[in-house]
Amino acid sequence: MTSAVPWPQFQELKYFFTKTEPPFDRFSGDVDKFCAVWDTLEHAGCFEVADEALIQLQNRYTKIDSHGTQHVRFPVSISERTQQFPP
Repeated sequence: MTSAVPWPQFQELKYFFTKTEPPFDRFSGDVDKFCAVWDTLEHAGCFEVADEALIQLQNRYTKIDSHGTQHVRFPVSISERTQQFPP
């Protein structure tokens, strides 16, 4: 979780969520730290359930590659604002 986007832009946050020293890889993240922050944000009401129509739209354009990674690729006809979370 610390070697992927958007971590290059959020260095302090990346270091906060790690359990190992650099160089970081996909196993460097500390899920317990992440879950504690997530739970705090959720308890504070920072998240809400997405509209079902948006979930269906995303599912329609989601593909899973041979490694099990999900990729969402919207057609150009779908506005950038619709693609953004939160809108």
